[in-house]
Amino acid sequence: MSVSGDEGVAMDDERDLIPRNGAVAFVASMAAAGVRHVFGNPGTTEQSFLQALAGRTDMEFVLSLHESVAVGAAEGFARVSGSVAAVQLHSACGLGNAMGMINNAMVGHTPMVIYVGVTGRTVAHTEPILGGDIVAMAAPATKWAWEIRSAKEIPTVVARAFKIAASAPAGPVVLAVPNDVMEEPCSEPIVAPSLVHGRTRPEAGLIQVIADAVIAADNPVILIGDGVAGSGAGEQAAQLAGLIGAPIYGAYLTESVLPSECLMDAGPLPLFDSARARSTLGEHDLVLAIGTGLLRSVFPSPGPPLGHDANEIHIGADPWELGKNQSCLAVLGDEKTTLQELLTALDDSFGDMGRDKATERTAGVAATIGARRRRERKEATALSARHGFSSDAVIATVAAAIPERSIVVDESVSAMASVKRWIDSPPGRWFRSRGGGLGAGMALPIGAALAAPDHPVVAIVGDGSMMYTSSAIWTAVCHRLPILWIVLDNGGYRILEENARKFSSAGASEERMIGTDLSPRIALAELAGALGLACHHNVGDTSELRVALETSLKCLWESGPALIQARVDG
Repeated sequence: MSVSGDEGVAMDDERDLIPRNGAVAFVASMAAAGVRHVFGNPGTTEQSFLQALAGRTDMEFVLSLHESVAVGAAEGFARVSGSVAAVQLHSACGLGNAMGMINNAMVGHTPMVIYVGVTGRTVAHTEPILGGDIVAMAAPATKWAWEIRSAKEIPTVVARAFKIAASAPAGPVVLAVPNDVMEEPCSEPIVAPSLVHGRTRPEAGLIQVIADAVIAADNPVILIGDGVAGSGAGEQAAQLAGLIGAPIYGAYLTESVLPSECLMDAGPLPLFDSARARSTLGEHDLVLAIGTGLLRSVFPSPGPPLGHDANEIHIGADPWELGKNQSCLAVLGDEKTTLQELLTALDDSFGDMGRDKATERTAGVAATIGARRRRERKEATALSARHGFSSDAVIATVAAAIPERSIVVDESVSAMASVKRWIDSPPGRWFRSRGGGLGAGMALPIGAALAAPDHPVVAIVGDGSMMYTSSAIWTAVCHRLPILWIVLDNGGYRILEENARKFSSAGASEERMIGTDLSPRIALAELAGALGLACHHNVGDTSELRVALETSLKCLWESGPALIQARVDG
């Protein structure tokens, strides 16, 4: 029989009837979970799995030349599609190569199930080459890690893995499977994953407490994070900001979530600088943090993140993050559900005077934000005119050229402010790497393009970031994916130099730091050509960039991906 994967019951059909081996059962279990793409880099221990996968027409293997590319591409697929991604890795070394990207997925709550093939149980005691304790290696960076010990476990464990990966807070799961287990007979029925339905809601009295605090505040501010995106609460956050007159700052926000027409979007809060964050938030008497880990500073800054007198309410579905770094009113609840109930409570509680006061405040905040955006663009344009081919000049030109339906992947690093200044992306159209591990800007677009094949993907990447995962180009070429990489080539790890000047207690000189200089400059466009990319350009001014953009955007639908190396000044 064949039934929907949402039912959580037996899923056998004519392809999956016994007799079958563990590998066939494993692949059938993935299909029952809705998997249509497997991102991987295989080895000998995965041969049975690959043979079982080759026998299906409903599932595609996406080959990567490095494991970090496979996991990065899977993250892009999961985030754009909203589903659990599937990954195949080879042995302890393959897992080790991928750990940086797996950590990104863990920090960012990206759901994926990662199958790691290992040598057979009968030789494990000899400590074979490429062997290792997969579960111990994976445990710190995953929600769950498990080694399957018999083929009989496979249907149940695979279904459980997908359930765990998808359940809030979502995250990666690793399953280690010895190759002899994959070759054992398996007669257990295939089952679909259970789906955990329901949104956590705060106790009723807390909603009124929050509403009262908001009404009493003279100058509230809202901080939002990826929990708002995951819950689909962007519209509610914008409504709340407009109702109470509060600017919205992104705090660890790596996806576009606010409606394009939201006038209260004040942009990103300084990510890792508690001192600047305190200065930005210091004028506000109420901080309403929603769906975000709050102010995880990496640079020394005395005092608590928001100061001793901050009045903070922290709302989210991840109990670990609530109140972790700041004493506050911590409210466990799904972001969208909580905001909907808060909006209702405020509508009932606002008096005429309070509503008039909030409306006046809203107009003032919106005007201030709009004026600041116009001023920043004007200043950036003037600076570009004085200093040549800057990151701002590149991003402004790209923003004017790319189609409105583009999905933007942002790993611009030191030029991140330029991207936010010039590119306005509606919800679900802008994604930034999570967790801090570089290289996602080359890999994530692969999964994004497979998940949304009708949308061009524009990836803005630093030259240093490109070199982490440049082999992603080969995979994109093989699948003729509509990806345009804009590589900002400033000849170094510029973000390290900027941070040293900002935060070094000894003070950094204007000279280049040790370990940050990438000169002689790498021929990135030529490297792309060597990886099979026919459409590549090396540009050094705005006029050359405009021509390259026109040519590259035509290539996306005619012949596949393109890359522009932009040699920016200073």
